[in-house]
Amino acid sequence: MDKKREYEFLGQLAVAHTLDQGLRTVAEFYRNAFDIQNMVVLHYHRDGLPTTLLSWIPDTELRRTFDRLYSKIGFMLDPYYITAFGPRELTADHLREIAPDRFETC
Repeated sequence: MDKKREYEFLGQLAVAHTLDQGLRTVAEFYRNAFDIQNMVVLHYHRDGLPTTLLSWIPDTELRRTFDRLYSKIGFMLDPYYITAFGPRELTADHLREIAPDRFETC
């Protein structure tokens, strides 16, 4: 990724007027900059179901499973959710650093 594209992204992000506009800008940048399979941005709540702020899941069956199961009960097994309300300080983590062995193959 060249610096020009990075600066353009940061400029677009800086002038985003809404959270939705900012998230769409980030999603577009990530899809172009990285080889990602899907992208989900969630707001976890200590006493309630998570709120999906952005969901880009191209695989139809995976998207249906996410919509049907993850947001109702599956999130409780998500290493990010567990980490969000665990004893640690606020962090940004790679999934491979916090997930149990073979988590991605389940």
